[in-house]
Parts: sequence; C-alpha cells; structure tokens
Amino acid sequence: MRMILAATAFVAILLSACANAGDDNVAARAAAARATASANEAAVEAQKAIEILRASTAELCLGESTAAERIMTARQAGVAMSTVMAVATKQGEPYIGFVRAAYETPRLSTDAAKELVEGEFRDSAYSTCLKRWES
Repeated sequence: MRMILAATAFVAILLSACANAGDDNVAARAAAARATASANEAAVEAQKAIEILRASTAELCLGESTAAERIMTARQAGVAMSTVMAVATKQGEPYIGFVRAAYETPRLSTDAAKELVEGEFRDSAYSTCLKRWES
C-alpha cells in the first residue's frame, strides 16, 4: 500500500511539473493540471484505504491473539492436545499453529506463572499477526 501511495504522489509531482513547464501549449497544461488533481484525489483515497486496512488488521489480530491466549489457557489447564486441535482444525491456520506452539510449552505449576505465559503467548500471536499483514 505504501508503494501505491508513493507512486501516486510521484505521478502527481511529475504532472505538476508538466503543468508548470514553460511550454505555451495551454491544452497540455490544462490536461496536466486535471491529471494532477485526479492523482491527488487518488492519493487521498489510497490513504483512506490504508487506514481502513490498518483498523481491520488490528481487529483481526486481536481475534487471533485472543484465540491464542485461550489455547494456551487450555494447555496450562491440562486439556488434551487432541481436544484443542479438533476445534482448531475447524478454524484452520493460524489456530493449528497456535495449538502446536502452545503444546510445545511446558505446563506450569503456579497460577502467576500460567498467567504470565498465557499473556506472553497472546502478545506474541498479536505481534506475529501484525507482521504478517504489514506491507
């Protein structure tokens, strides 16, 4: 998305330069001015699309990280991996990966340690999700 925005801005600059050139061709300058205005509008629309995508990505990643935390909570509670995996396979990736990673983590004995590992697992899933959707 950043590349689209940069390309649109570059085109707008080039067209603006054409419109301001010393050429006496009034029609060409007018066409360049219209194209510049159109490119600027496209840049604004591209920026709006990027903002919508970011908000959607944050929402998606929040859902994934919440699922990851619940999977780790099940792991720490001693729920069988096969039980958790049966649910995760219905959802597909990345949930299957969360189950695999959670069950590679040892079960902990204290509630405080369990809460810590669950929170770290949640935050790691969120970070990984954001990286996956970055351009």
